[in-house]
Amino acid sequence: MTPLFIQPISLTNIAFVVTLLLALAPVRQVRAQAVHLAVTGNTAGALTDCGCGEDPAGGLGRRITVIDSLRKLYPGMLLFDTGDLLSSWQDPDNDSLLVSMYTRLGYDAIVPGEYEFTYGSRFTAQMEHLPFVAANLTGYRPYTIFTANQLPVFVTGVLEPQLFRYRADEQRPAELLPVPASFVVPSQDTLVVVLFHGEEESLRSLAEVLPAGGLILRGHWHRSFQPDGDALYQLGNVTVANPGAGGEYVLFLSREKTWQAQLIRLNASIRTKSLNELVR
Repeated sequence: MTPLFIQPISLTNIAFVVTLLLALAPVRQVRAQAVHLAVTGNTAGALTDCGCGEDPAGGLGRRITVIDSLRKLYPGMLLFDTGDLLSSWQDPDNDSLLVSMYTRLGYDAIVPGEYEFTYGSRFTAQMEHLPFVAANLTGYRPYTIFTANQLPVFVTGVLEPQLFRYRADEQRPAELLPVPASFVVPSQDTLVVVLFHGEEESLRSLAEVLPAGGLILRGHWHRSFQPDGDALYQLGNVTVANPGAGGEYVLFLSREKTWQAQLIRLNASIRTKSLNELVR
């Protein structure tokens, strides 16, 4: 598997900084150990591909086919989503089916994006079984810890408050905290993974406070995707990975000594059943 283009980016300071105070300091770079992750995000309610262009991609049926296959190849693989899974406007029938499909996929952790608050609290009951994590959202689990090949994997989520500056009050979380959060990790040999849903400047500030060897999985990125330049890159001492826009890809990450990435495009070459068959 060939690693994707690595792009160094300079750091800048901005007002919103989420500080992770890792209780065991100093934190060493995590030891080389096999870890396998699959990452999706920015689905925005897309149950199927757009039907546009010569080779349209996307669709939750194809995503299920790929994830099921990866789990057979890599037992113990973790599955994460970087948020904005629901539609950007209210489409209850579509989004109810989408939540059922996410349940079928069996995610390990999801950070909520701003689209998850489009309905206010009306989707709470439907989504209560999805494994949301958010360090700065009241009422959500702040973090969760997994074990991958005997390596502790500490997973938290961060949703940037600035994303709600143009949203109506009824489409905002009850309480979104822009204050530093503090976590205790199991040991120095812990892989820290942040599911980050926000903009570029806050991403850079977050990278400054993570321990060397940390991983940021980014969401809220809906522009045209350039898979050769943005899917995996180094930002200071941490790695940033992006699963692309429109739910068109599954990003498969593996790490022994360094992270390597494979973007799996969900096009018509991936055979699958209908959505109704898959959710039965």
